Amino acid sequence: LLGRLLRNRNVFARVIICEGALSSDAVGKLLKPNDFRIYYQMPTNASVFVPVHIPLCLAYRSTMGKVFHFPIVCKKEAETGKEEWRVQYGDPRSASFASLPALVRYHKIYSYMDPKTGVIDTFPVWRGRIIDVNDFDFD
Repeated sequence: LLGRLLRNRNVFARVIICEGALSSDAVGKLLKPNDFRIYYQMPTNASVFVPVHIPLCLAYRSTMGKVFHFPIVCKKEAETGKEEWRVQYGDPRSASFASLPALVRYHKIYSYMDPKTGVIDTFPVWRGRIIDVNDFDFD
């Protein structure tokens, strides 16, 4: 994945801010309200060990200031080999995309509005069915 991102660096840089490998606390400090970043989630106590598998995540600070960490998954269709990228934030019918830059462009453009308060957020965090992986279980 990283090699592909580096090859497509010009396209990738225009639509995405990838922070590399950080703890959930560190990436949260970089966010403004209604902002998100893509990063590889390191354990908070990375000085103890570095895991073999580091999950790709999207950190999001809501309009109200709460930080969420959503896993990003890429599934490959066995028959066609096509990739399908998705942010797992709790909606089983969330949109999927052919590439990571397409996923980012979509979430930079489209937002949700809370019908009760009128607050606009990139992800519908007010619904309460949110997957938040502040620190993956790295054991």
